[in-house]
Amino acid sequence: MIAPSTALLPSNNRANEMWSIIRLGLEHAQSVVDFGCGYGDLAYQILRDDPHARVICADKQQNMVEIALSKCKMFEKRVTGFVCDLDDPTTIPWASQLADVAICTSVLPYVRWGTVLVQLAQYFNTVFIECQYRGDGPGLKNIESDTDFSMLLQKAGFEDHFKMGSTDIIDRGKSRSIWKCYGGPKHE
Repeated sequence: MIAPSTALLPSNNRANEMWSIIRLGLEHAQSVVDFGCGYGDLAYQILRDDPHARVICADKQQNMVEIALSKCKMFEKRVTGFVCDLDDPTTIPWASQLADVAICTSVLPYVRWGTVLVQLAQYFNTVFIECQYRGDGPGLKNIESDTDFSMLLQKAGFEDHFKMGSTDIIDRGKSRSIWKCYGGPKHE
């Protein structure tokens, strides 16, 4: 439930469903960067449910970062934000110095996803990725199944990965899978 002071802020109607999947695989007391943070719903839920977590809200749009930080204001000592472009090759290495875990939901169709996935695999130990399949809005055009996405993750460097669950896009009659992926120099 969102605090009353944030009730008038926009929100993602799938955030609760996404969080119910991601929280099962997220270790406590970690630092998390939420790439494509949007309205900050996942950041809010992480901060609310884990009093030791730190979250970095990152988005390409300044107004999204501002909305996310407004939504998470009651946790202001544990949340920061920055505007970033995942297509900038310095963004992911820099962010990996600040956070242990990366979350990317509804992001891949809007970036050079091949390059972004390789960088995420190189620099982060744990990454949660939501896959939009072909035919789901701007979904990845050559990814039609979980098998296709699993092969893409492996090619990017995520040798160890698994599908945690799916969220439903009611108005499109589609679902999106959330994957937990292991990679990076910290992974053993």
